[in-house]
Amino acid sequence: LDININSIKNYKTIKKFLGLPKEYQIQFIVAFIVDEGHIRYEKARSCVISQNNKKFLSFVSYLLDSLEYKHSRVKKEIDKNGFVIYRMNIYIEGMLKFYKDINNLINKYGKYAGLWQKQEELENYIKTFNTNNIKYSKIEKDKINLIIYDLAKIESISYKLLKEHPILKEELK
Repeated sequence: LDININSIKNYKTIKKFLGLPKEYQIQFIVAFIVDEGHIRYEKARSCVISQNNKKFLSFVSYLLDSLEYKHSRVKKEIDKNGFVIYRMNIYIEGMLKFYKDINNLINKYGKYAGLWQKQEELENYIKTFNTNNIKYSKIEKDKINLIIYDLAKIESISYKLLKEHPILKEELK
């Protein structure tokens, strides 16, 4: 690929990946998540990737788009040490597609095509979206039933209506 180790986190490098075959693009995202990503699955389920170079993370965003991995926009934040950092979340739809793509590469090339030390975190993250494993409290079940009852009365539903629902509005926050 003619990529110098010192230029790996340069936006020109990721620009090269945009023109490469899908397997190379997926492996770039794999390496980026291993290095700069956090997969949380216990309390707050998310896959967050961070970088202090906005332009570089913007090119990662283009790469995620080309792979059709749904994600948030790049957001500027101040970390706990007062430094500016840019973050992006890969949404569950994107993670499910990413997981499928990684498994295809693992089956084809072996376990090192996966997320290395973060593969178990990814597996656990994906498992949390198996609705059979979710345990709800009585209050949560009552909320869910009330929402379902309210929504059943509406012929067509939109995200806007969901955001305005008295209970869902708080839950969606």
